[in-house]
Amino acid sequence: MRKLLLIAVLFLLVNTAHAQYYISVMPALTSSPGSIDKKGNLSFEVGKQWDCFSIGLDAGENNFTINPVKDNSIYFEIRPNLNIFQQGKFTNTITTGIGFVPNGQSTTTDPKGNIISTTESLLLMELTSGIEYAYSETIHINIMVGQFNYSGKNIASISSQPFFGVSIVRYFKAYKPISIIEHK
Repeated sequence: MRKLLLIAVLFLLVNTAHAQYYISVMPALTSSPGSIDKKGNLSFEVGKQWDCFSIGLDAGENNFTINPVKDNSIYFEIRPNLNIFQQGKFTNTITTGIGFVPNGQSTTTDPKGNIISTTESLLLMELTSGIEYAYSETIHINIMVGQFNYSGKNIASISSQPFFGVSIVRYFKAYKPISIIEHK
């Protein structure tokens, strides 16, 4: 995983024509059971945009519950994004992501039916679709819906959490998104 993050960082640092950097904040709510602090999710992303493609490094928290022993909610992710279709100030986006939760909690049951909870690194995968609105040439707002999938060493799929979120993106230079499919 460290090699994958190093490759992503080097990819972001490569200077290419017509590329620009951005930062983004994304609050979201998952459909997991529990109170708002268990459903809440907040992430920050730094990335680079080329025409209709961008890639970012994302760090966030899966929930806001307080764990006195060790924080098992922090995650890191690489998020490629593609602008599919654009009409005026609106753009349809699709985002995939892969990352890890360093101190993730996983639960299994033993042969007697007892629940066993372990702490391990979890694989995180994301698939998101959104509608982005270009508020200005430097500020964009993206309303999205997607799914987080977590898996560990012992369990094929620990959980799958649908989520709804809003991201606010700040480009460092004026930017007008370009889509793969042009509408004339």
